[in-house]
Amino acid sequence: MSSNDERGRPDHSPDYPDEWLVAYLDGMLPAEQTRVLETSLASDASLQNRLMTLDVDRNALAGAFGQMLQDAPIERLEARLEETWRSMAPPARTSGKERTERRGGLLSGFMTGLAFACLALVIGFGAGLAFPQFAPSLFQVAAPRDDPAPVEPTPPAPRRGWIAAVADYIVLYGPQSFAGAGQDPVSLRRDLTRTAAAVGVPLVTDDLVPADLSLKQAQVLRFNDKPLAQIMFANGNGTPIALCIIATENADRPMRTAEANGLAAANWIANGHHYLVIGDLPPADITAIADALAEKTG
Repeated sequence: MSSNDERGRPDHSPDYPDEWLVAYLDGMLPAEQTRVLETSLASDASLQNRLMTLDVDRNALAGAFGQMLQDAPIERLEARLEETWRSMAPPARTSGKERTERRGGLLSGFMTGLAFACLALVIGFGAGLAFPQFAPSLFQVAAPRDDPAPVEPTPPAPRRGWIAAVADYIVLYGPQSFAGAGQDPVSLRRDLTRTAAAVGVPLVTDDLVPADLSLKQAQVLRFNDKPLAQIMFANGNGTPIALCIIATENADRPMRTAEANGLAAANWIANGHHYLVIGDLPPADITAIADALAEKTG
């Protein structure tokens, strides 16, 4: 169990500089530093009090400085400086002329410096309020004592194949996906012809649909700027099964079975086209459907 120091801050909490807190209140603290600071704020009461102390009304502050510049209480400051000078007068051996000259020089230098300081402060606040884009240059954020390690950029995800992309899509289908669809056979035949033509495969509705399945949908998708035919069937339980076809330059290859995103899948290559049958059925059922479709598609 960690102990607290005399200010109530856990002894493991970083001692953040005021510049961090001011930048955080202004919304200018970088995202990584904001995350680190907010983590400490959640458990550090002392840090929370410091933040509330610094949380001032910028508009009121700017107005106060603007009024101060307009009032310019130079005479009152001169009178107070005169009193201070008399209370700190040098020994009597210093001549009155020398005291006057030294006092005048000091007064002149002090007032000049004060005027420039007030002017710079007001201009600084005015620029920060009127032109927020200048704020980072006016209020520089100091680096913490223990600067957090830089966040390494996330490497780009490896490029995925079309079968993985289809599996991510088909897994969203369920028995209710085509319930009550009611598309007439003529429209289905037209959609199938158009979809097959998009990938260059002649398909005939009556010859394509395997036994115990019903045709539900045919549409053209795209993958890497290539047309991808997707033909949806459903079995007697309403489970969707997809036949997907995409053109390929790869050589013919016999059927392979696998699992893609939890779904059973079978794919093969024939006559310049890559075929895929996929659905939420036992692997043996998907293989049987794929064999039947392979005979009908060549």
